[in-house]
Formats: sequence, C-alpha cells, structure tokens
Amino acid sequence: MTELVIVSAADDRALVSELNRIIGYVDRVPDAALVDIAYTCSLTHGESVIAIIADSTEALRARLVSARNRLEPGTAKRLRDKSGTYYFRDHLLGTDKGKLAFVYPGVMSFYPDMMRDLAVESHACRNAFDELEEAMAGNAEFTPSSFIFPPADYYRHDADIFSSGAYAEALVATYGACVAYTRLLQGYGLGPDGVVGFAGGDLAAMMRSGAAGSEPSRPDRVRIIREIYQIIKKAVDHAGLPEVAMVTLLLRHAGEIDELVRAFPPDKFMLAVDFSPRQKTYAVTKDFEAEALAAFAAAGIRAVKLALNRPFNTKLCEDFVPYVKKFVSGWMNEEPDRDIYSCATAEPLPRRVRKARSDTAERWAKPVRFEETVRRMYDDGYRVFLEVGPRGLMTSAVADTLRGVEHAAIAVNSIHRSGLLQLQHAVAQLVALGAKMDVSSAYARRKPRRLDFDSSLAPA
Repeated sequence: MTELVIVSAADDRALVSELNRIIGYVDRVPDAALVDIAYTCSLTHGESVIAIIADSTEALRARLVSARNRLEPGTAKRLRDKSGTYYFRDHLLGTDKGKLAFVYPGVMSFYPDMMRDLAVESHACRNAFDELEEAMAGNAEFTPSSFIFPPADYYRHDADIFSSGAYAEALVATYGACVAYTRLLQGYGLGPDGVVGFAGGDLAAMMRSGAAGSEPSRPDRVRIIREIYQIIKKAVDHAGLPEVAMVTLLLRHAGEIDELVRAFPPDKFMLAVDFSPRQKTYAVTKDFEAEALAAFAAAGIRAVKLALNRPFNTKLCEDFVPYVKKFVSGWMNEEPDRDIYSCATAEPLPRRVRKARSDTAERWAKPVRFEETVRRMYDDGYRVFLEVGPRGLMTSAVADTLRGVEHAAIAVNSIHRSGLLQLQHAVAQLVALGAKMDVSSAYARRKPRRLDFDSSLAPA
C-alpha cells in the first residue's frame, strides 16, 4: 500500500533541513513504519512543501535523498515525476495568487468499479454511496451497488454502459461519486473558490455552491438523488426526445472542421458539447447521419459514434426543460456562497435565485460551451482546476484548452489507477501548489503513532 508523505517547512532552506532530519531518523530506525512517518509529517504545516508517494520506508528514503540533493543547491523551481514527487517553488494557490475551481464531470465519466477501494476505506465515500442506495430502495430496475460495483468482471472501457437505457443510472452514480469526493476533500479542509459542472455535473456543482442550502439533511440529500433519477429517467423514456446519432470528433488541430460543418444543415447537425479545442460532440439526425460520417471520413477526421442516442444539450431537448425547472425550483432556494459558472453562457451564474434557476434548467437544451467557460474562468483568476469526480476526462479538456498558459489541471480519479493512488497524486499536487490541507484525519482509522524524528529509537 502506498502512503502520501507531505514534508513542509517555513521556507526552502528549512525544507532541506527537514528532509535531512527525516532521512537521519530512517537511517537510525530503518524499520520505522511508513504510515507512522506519513502521519507524523502530516501534522506539520509550512509554506514550502514537497509531497512524495512511496510504497515502503526504503523507497521513501531513496526519494527523500534524491529530492534533498535536487533542492539543496537552491536552483530547482519544480520537481515532478510520474512515480509521485511534487514540489513547486512558485505556488499557484494562496493569498494574492490564483483561485481554485472544482470541476464536476457528468454522465459520460461513469465507469464500472470506480472508487471501489475508497468506498471501503473512506467513511465519507461510503456514506455518499449509501445515500444513493437508500434513494433507490424499492426500485426493482436499479440497484446502485450492483451497477457501480458489479459482481462480475467488467471491462473498464465498456462503452455500452453509456447507452440511453443506462443514462439515468450512470448520471446519478456519477453524481454520487462527485458528492463522495467533495466530502472527502472537505474532510481535508479543502474547498473551492468557484465551481463548474459539465453535462449533468452541474447538479453536483449546484449542491457544492450552497444554492440548495449550506448543509441539507440526509433525508433531503436522499430525496434530491431520487428526484434527479426520476426526471432523467423520464427524459430518456417518456419525454418524447428523438433518437439521434451523437458523434464525437477528435481533431488534429483547432478549427479543423469549421468550414466543413458550416455547410451542414443546422436543423440536422447540432453542436452538443464544445469539449476542448480538439474535441467536439454533435447531435446528428438519423436521416443525415450517413452523409455526415462520410464527409468526415473523406476529410480524414476521426469521428466516434457514441452509444448515447438522445439529443441532450441541443434545441431538440427543449421539451425536457420544464421537468428540470420544476426540480431546481424545489431545491435551488438560496444565493450561491461562491462562484458557480454556467457552461451554457460561459459566465458566472446570476446571484438572483430566480434567474439562476432558469439558467440551470435551460442549459439542458443549449450546447455545453466548456472550452469557452474554462477560458472565462482563467480570465477571472482561476489557475488550478480540480476535477472532482470519476475518470479524469475533464482534466484533459482543461489542459488542452489552457495549453501554453500557466495553470494546473488535476484529476482526483483516473480509470488507469486505483482510487486511493490517484487521490494521493491529486492531493500531493494540490499541497505542493499551495493548497492548505490537513490530511491527518485520513489516518484516524489506522491509529498511527506520532514519531520523534530527533530520536534514535522507534516508539514502543
């Protein structure tokens, strides 16, 4: 099992001294438990920070020595490697520095078995999934635990899970994951300056912004999940939404398709998601699908047809808006306590409750302007974009959008790593970039011991 070791001190010179102190202790007490070292380091909070992920005390010592040798001359501006060493001399977060955004992903970020290890290890995560299970109690068609953590082996890249038949299930499962990570980060003392939600993630963003109250009760939280599921299920099954082909275009460079799509009939070919400069998703009517795909093939543009076949985030979804408006009118009753950005307007949501409700509902029938929204947030001072939910799709979109300017795009979850390991990488980057976090509470269940790094003895 890996541990996140956060070493901090008042300044870089003191940080080198602290690294030497820990190295000296490990040399004197080579059998010191890695968890005890990590816990002890978590109790100190300084301005200069290096975070290291290691799977043994021996490996930690080697990484500490390497970091010490690179920092000692005083010329290193940053240390960052795939194995998990993070140090930044110049912080992006902090007083008079950049702002932190929580980015909440939507339905397409769901994948089977996401966060299984965290659901076992973290009470905050487990509690969020328990609320989802409670909300769906009595639903013969959907058991969240079996859907999210299937008993049989699944391919993690199985696209069939995104079919229209599982859209509502995947959306509330993703919502539950977003809530789980939000609570886990709150436990570390981390909150955002602003939030933005993407294609269903706007519901989690609404909750985090305080628009539904600062702390809804558990019965209310359960009821919110149940109502979200019901309105999405109704949209997919009963709202009369037409079947379309949802096609994602993966471009070699920005603007590659602009001239081509201008020639397409606007009532048959509609932008649904402007994901990033090199990725767009369109809703294509069935009678125009073959012609559009042939045109992309002839132009050498890679087109991926999604299993989803409902025209969310287009004008064809206008009949669904009243259902969402009814939902948000019941829950969105307070002014947000922080910035909440709309991907329909690429602007902060209005503070007036009535206007905010309308925007939140109407965005389901408008294209998702994520690229433009990220640029607006950057202009407003946001420098660190933390994807608070599963998979990590939005992180790559932010990085592509802000390529060439100083920023950090970080995912708390990745389909390519265990939940715990990716979380450790995310927290390591955040603290190294200047985020104020206290992770000591994460060790409570394991009952670690506080060490004296100046001692020559291991604790009894």
